[in-house]
Amino acid sequence: PLTVRWTWLHQTFQKLMVVRWAPVSPASGLKNVRVVALTEKTPVEELANREGLSGVSVATPKSLRRLHGRLMEKLARAGVRAVAWDINFPGESEFDQDFVHGVRAVREAGAPVIVTTEAWWLDNRRPRDLSGVIAPEVRWGCSTGRFDASGPWEIALVTRRGLADPLPSLTLAAVTAFRHPEAEALLILESEPACLKMAYWKLDPSQAQPKQWLPEADGINLAQVRFEPRDKPSLGLRRGDQVGVIVVAVPPDAALEESTLEYGWVLTADETELKKRLQDKLVLIGDCRPGIDRHPYRDGRILPACYGIAAGIDMPLAAAPSGSARLRLGRASVVFAGAFLGVLATAATRGRPIVRVAVLTVLTSLVLVVTVLLPVGFRYLANPMFPLMALVLGLVLAVLVDHVSKPLGQSR
Repeated sequence: PLTVRWTWLHQTFQKLMVVRWAPVSPASGLKNVRVVALTEKTPVEELANREGLSGVSVATPKSLRRLHGRLMEKLARAGVRAVAWDINFPGESEFDQDFVHGVRAVREAGAPVIVTTEAWWLDNRRPRDLSGVIAPEVRWGCSTGRFDASGPWEIALVTRRGLADPLPSLTLAAVTAFRHPEAEALLILESEPACLKMAYWKLDPSQAQPKQWLPEADGINLAQVRFEPRDKPSLGLRRGDQVGVIVVAVPPDAALEESTLEYGWVLTADETELKKRLQDKLVLIGDCRPGIDRHPYRDGRILPACYGIAAGIDMPLAAAPSGSARLRLGRASVVFAGAFLGVLATAATRGRPIVRVAVLTVLTSLVLVVTVLLPVGFRYLANPMFPLMALVLGLVLAVLVDHVSKPLGQSR
């Protein structure tokens, strides 16, 4: 609590590491994700007429669902691994069945479809802001986070209320869909250490136990698991809800351009070209038109949020698959180790103050070096305040014991 909740130490360290020291953009672009961008240059009505679709107009946003359905029919023939929509579909409309037709085409090709929601559905079986016609056909996840230039972009990857099962964000639902398109994911959120584990299962009615667990499992290290300090009705969150957060670095513009396909191009491209660009990729469709979901990034760019989502999806997919989250010591273990080293160093240098100072300086330097290297090599943000404060407390404790034991020894 002294480091995380009662003082600014943890937040200051996190901002220093991620904002100032960590690279603003990753060295490489998106490996497994391709963004299909609806832009101001996309000739929506012209494309609809070309496809023989009536009633589609930019002035009627829900009408675009008809065109979106045709887009998914094209993607179904491109061999994509999964399709995710960073576009909201609230309320029913006459165009929903066209969208569903496209969803079914993608699913028949063996790829799941995920759509975004504006709010979490912690008290409901499905999101309130998702069409009841579309909902039974798709998977879904919420898209919330912090997208501004004051710090690294953050994505709320997962939430949990009380002891209920955790719920996925669009980012997480896309990750699990890519890893195992045919399976469902069981999410296990751990706050100490902050990590998320995923186990996969699918139904096999021919077996005595229909729920069959797959041998593979995944893990994602989180930047933090925080408790919501207040109610946020617009996001479906209450005070005390747990939110697991990751930080993302958006690739430079050149890399984004290589990973982005214009919406109209996808609709008009031939199947061979689409397979060349999209086969075995996760396709994220985003609305990149001016004034829609654009945010300042810390390098001065103004970017559509869908690129942050794309980076958040690609980050765990680009990492080597693992049976569980990488081994991470919890804070309790780190604090204990720091205190133990403090006591040990003090005891070993008893009566030699110069040597004691040298040993403690070496230990402090070692802790700082390790915590700087961990984010680079293991994508683990480790706060040195935990072991250092424990080291100091262990030192103080050992010195006090030393001073108390001297009079006792002299009295004998």
